[in-house]
Amino acid sequence: GNQAYYGDYDGVFYCVDYVAKKVIWGQNGGGSFVASPAVSGNKAVIGSENRTVYCFNKADGKILWKYTTLGKINGSPVIAGKHVVITSNDGRLYVLDLETGKQYWSYDMGSPSVSTPAIAGNLMVVAAQDGHIFGFSLNE
Repeated sequence: GNQAYYGDYDGVFYCVDYVAKKVIWGQNGGGSFVASPAVSGNKAVIGSENRTVYCFNKADGKILWKYTTLGKINGSPVIAGKHVVITSNDGRLYVLDLETGKQYWSYDMGSPSVSTPAIAGNLMVVAAQDGHIFGFSLNE
């Protein structure tokens, strides 16, 4: 539709109507948001520098769930089917359940990452800050 979602460095996550040029809602309380959210269905998911992944209800901005990592989150999440994939400066790649936020799987890359995972077909690729690139086969 006419809505866009974004977070700011002050820790506020917004939904705006860019045609009407007005803020629909803003949700306070997060740490700095420096990446883009992933949006699917009624959910907007974004990571924060306060080490937390937030899932917002797109209609009213209520937080549906939160998941905390051990490091800042500077990369954008990716929604793949029923999962959210995100990296953290704690050196891990996380796969979370989109409905509940519960951890489905994680992988220790051994180095912090500010990478946004790339998914094509059954392949997921993600980079770490030490220069290593990891590829994962996606089989359910």
